[in-house]
Amino acid sequence: MSRSPILYFDCTNSGPKRPSSGLVRVARSLASALKKQYKDFQGVVWDKRKSLYLSIDDGQPISEDELNVLLTTDVFSEKERSGYEFWLSQTPMKTVALFHDAIPIKFPEFTWPRSVERHPRYMKMLASFSQVLAVSKHSAGELSAYWKWVGLE
Repeated sequence: MSRSPILYFDCTNSGPKRPSSGLVRVARSLASALKKQYKDFQGVVWDKRKSLYLSIDDGQPISEDELNVLLTTDVFSEKERSGYEFWLSQTPMKTVALFHDAIPIKFPEFTWPRSVERHPRYMKMLASFSQVLAVSKHSAGELSAYWKWVGLE
């Protein structure tokens, strides 16, 4: 008997103790809608000491079965998620990222310095995901242009 895939939703930066920034509100709204649509929906967080995702329900490592899917809306860097790039290159499961915008690169004067510092590497890391979804055609164009500029496809 075949089983349905598990949709893992990355809650690392959008947990209940996080301030409600625009990115956090997007993540929480999307998680709420997806919970209603998917029976096998599970929130997860990245454990940088173990370099893997853990279930928010029981703290156990997730099943990286090739049928399962991880969706993240987070903006991150390897510094914040030690081992993440390696994990992305090794996991057999489908990985999907939501790309918001390139504002920290295009308008650094309006952006928190930490975001300005991490955003170029973050945008490069997105190329390691199985799929990247953009919040708009404009954002998709910015990401594609950036990848072309840095020599990625």
